[in-house]
Amino acid sequence: MRWSSALAFLPFLSFFVSASPYRDDLVEYNLNTNKDATDPTQYSTTRSNTTYTPSPDNWRALPVYNLLLDKFADGDPANNDYFGTMFENDYRETQLRYGGDLKGLVSKLDYIQGMGAKVIFIAGTPFLNMLWQADSYSPLDFTVLDPHWGTLNDWVETIDAIHARGMYLMADFTVGTMADLVGFEGHLNTSTPFSLDEYGAAWKLPNYAPWNFTTYADFNIANERNASCKMPDFWLDSGDPITIETNGCLTSDFDQYGDMEAFGVHPDWQRQLSKFASVQDRLREWKPSVMDKLTTFSCMAITALDIDAIRIDKATQVTVDALANWASSTRECASKLGKKNFYIPGEVTGGNNFGSIYLGRGRTPTMLPPGFLPAANVTSDDDQYFMREKGLNALDGVAFHYSFYRSLSRFLGMDGNLAVAYDVDTNFVTAWNQMFVTNDFVNGQTGHLDPRHMYGTSNFDVFRWPSLSNGTQRSALATFMASLVMPGIPLYFYGEEQNIYTYDTGASNYLYGRQAMTSNQAWKRHGCYKLGSDQYFNMPLDKGALGCHDEWNALDHFDPTTDSRRLFSQFNYLRTVYGSLQDGFNLVQRGNWTEFIDRPGSNHTPTEMGLWSISRSAIPDVQTVGGRFQDQIWLLFTNENDTHTWTEPCTSRSWISSPFQSGTTVRNLFAPYETYQLEDSESSFNNDDKAPWFGCLGSVTMAGYGFKALVPVDQWVEPPSALTKFVPGHDHRLLVNPGDVNATTVDISLEFNIEMNCDSVTNSITFNMSSSGKASGSPSITNVQCGEKASPDTGNVQGVSQTAWAWNATLTNFADGVLTIIVDNPQSSGGNSTGARDHLLLRKGASWNVMVFPENDYNATALTQTDGNYVFTHSAYGADKFRYTMNFGQTWSNWTDWEDTTTVDMSLFEDTSMFWDGVHITVQCELSL
Repeated sequence: MRWSSALAFLPFLSFFVSASPYRDDLVEYNLNTNKDATDPTQYSTTRSNTTYTPSPDNWRALPVYNLLLDKFADGDPANNDYFGTMFENDYRETQLRYGGDLKGLVSKLDYIQGMGAKVIFIAGTPFLNMLWQADSYSPLDFTVLDPHWGTLNDWVETIDAIHARGMYLMADFTVGTMADLVGFEGHLNTSTPFSLDEYGAAWKLPNYAPWNFTTYADFNIANERNASCKMPDFWLDSGDPITIETNGCLTSDFDQYGDMEAFGVHPDWQRQLSKFASVQDRLREWKPSVMDKLTTFSCMAITALDIDAIRIDKATQVTVDALANWASSTRECASKLGKKNFYIPGEVTGGNNFGSIYLGRGRTPTMLPPGFLPAANVTSDDDQYFMREKGLNALDGVAFHYSFYRSLSRFLGMDGNLAVAYDVDTNFVTAWNQMFVTNDFVNGQTGHLDPRHMYGTSNFDVFRWPSLSNGTQRSALATFMASLVMPGIPLYFYGEEQNIYTYDTGASNYLYGRQAMTSNQAWKRHGCYKLGSDQYFNMPLDKGALGCHDEWNALDHFDPTTDSRRLFSQFNYLRTVYGSLQDGFNLVQRGNWTEFIDRPGSNHTPTEMGLWSISRSAIPDVQTVGGRFQDQIWLLFTNENDTHTWTEPCTSRSWISSPFQSGTTVRNLFAPYETYQLEDSESSFNNDDKAPWFGCLGSVTMAGYGFKALVPVDQWVEPPSALTKFVPGHDHRLLVNPGDVNATTVDISLEFNIEMNCDSVTNSITFNMSSSGKASGSPSITNVQCGEKASPDTGNVQGVSQTAWAWNATLTNFADGVLTIIVDNPQSSGGNSTGARDHLLLRKGASWNVMVFPENDYNATALTQTDGNYVFTHSAYGADKFRYTMNFGQTWSNWTDWEDTTTVDMSLFEDTSMFWDGVHITVQCELSL
């Protein structure tokens, strides 16, 4: 931000009601570089590096990490309130922008890559939104980037940095919706009932529109009627067509049929024509001239930024033929840049029948292959199984599979009306087999069978599992199901690997958790959620109701040692070793030892409880899979909430069945890595009524919400070496007063799950000391001692490896401030390395140092007056930048590099209201980690 330009601009925020297609003042943010364009379809862009990153061959090999850029990491505080208003950023609250940006993301790439993620999916569009809209789903323009994230060059450098690591970037687009600039006549301040007659429209001309974007530069409203207008094809949630009779339509670029609330049950075709939730204008994307602009914009974004995939928000609220046209055109553009397998998943919240219309070339219930194996052999030439012509593929997969999520919620004990119409079964194996037949899984770009649904356990619109009783354990099992059981792409929502659990929501009908990852007080301050849930009956909130009392919520949450993160990392590692876990499409239920219960809020919809045995493998004679091992994997899991033992005679009908021959010794891929000798059953392995027999497990004990992955012992691999614990703890705060004995020394310990090379660990460590210029050099490592760890912690999450070995040392010359300890890929005693560059934080200082103890944020003596000037004496050692306000945040000074004392420039506050007694200063400090 440039303070002077912001001050000069603000008085004009609401005076101009249009914007030009190209503006010289937006050169750092405008994708369009064609100054001479007279129509949006003439927009074009340039890029200095025209060598584009090719698409990956297999998207299932690439676990996805989904983050909200605003809530992740702040690398440039100057863009937090770029336009200099009070409506952008408030460090004390959770409802405005927090400040995360592209530079912050780049600083955390080690963290994301260290857990095995290969794709970064940034939720929310990169485009300009209103000042306060941190989620970024209401774009004012599809060619201008939002300055709160960074400049165009920042985007290019960020994506280049991601590609340099062998990773990929998935962007988020809204094809059908924009911001809230269009109002309907007669209803400018009220909701507008849906009407096929349409309403006259007018521009709302909002105040505080950034860069004067009070209307859309590239789309127009119109109130004239075209009586010969042909409506698009519409479909019911059953997958059947529906004919809508109208008296034509308006010639507008926007649908003007009224509003539709975000929640509730409404016909899908009405949602496709309505303003979303009364706050997002609905483009008439089925109008050819509108679609021509949209495809121009998507191609321009790929060309300028080198993105690798695009997720479509509210995908099934776009008419299906329009979406197929947009997606096909977008893939064609990407292909010309060398991206031959460009990936376009989309949000599908409804049932499977309706979603199937959007997947690939589309499939209705009357077009199904006659079974699982015939579906596996469908090719793009089998036109009888497709709605659309070859090449007109809409979605490549579902981004966050809501059908799976609904089943998962019931499976993990949630109570309520969790079903939608025309959906798949709640049994995961049955559901997969139904999807395999009803969904078009043929990759339109390669012609290969290529299921690419994304399975996750939470996102920015749903609750956080760790907020519930036994929530961390439920989350671990849920992620096991999403990452290893369901064939597709694992999807992780930022913070779930850290067991983040607080809520941002202010309404009981919409629970969501978007807590910031870096240290702050806001989510702790507002961390006690008390409103309950309209959707879930007696929602078992535990930590989620008590978070305002938990100091952990104020800490940094990039802890590489967290149990859940290490478990999820192991899931990703196992997918690379065992081809069936990554690419096996053959999911078979070997048995279940379950019962059905009725929960009081579920309207007699039963919940199945107990133990399941399934196998996952390649489809014989159809698939070949990679990895070190290609054999099938045996998976056991239970949704019981306490430890339970199942014992069944191997001669009984209820024997615990495996996919392996009897006599095989199998070993669990998860801790405690126990082995089992499989006994004879009475089921012939070769289906000929004689030996060899299928192996039977006579008895098995499962922890609550437990899971196992069993393989023959000769195919077992140990978990990769990993940092398991840091003592005194990630982002631990050490209270040290000046003059204390040993005030600059601290004992630390790094613990690992296997024996490490002591010298390698020592040599892998570097420091970044932030002490506001008070340090005399970097800390030093002394008194190193290594060895086996006695009485290690047992951990909070079952299945994850725990400490076996520890490196202990004393740090000397540790100044007050914030210390980053970097542990870069140390080797084990056997020569294997962690494959990670882990960052740990440690803070030290006096009680009045707010960089260490931010709750002590009042100082009555720091502001003094000398010769008529106000002088502030800084004590937040560890900060590298600061700014201040004398009028409680109405205006701020520029961000400035650290200095010991600051003479306050009172001229910054002369034109603001200061009606209170006394003189007050607020100083905000920042450290870019």
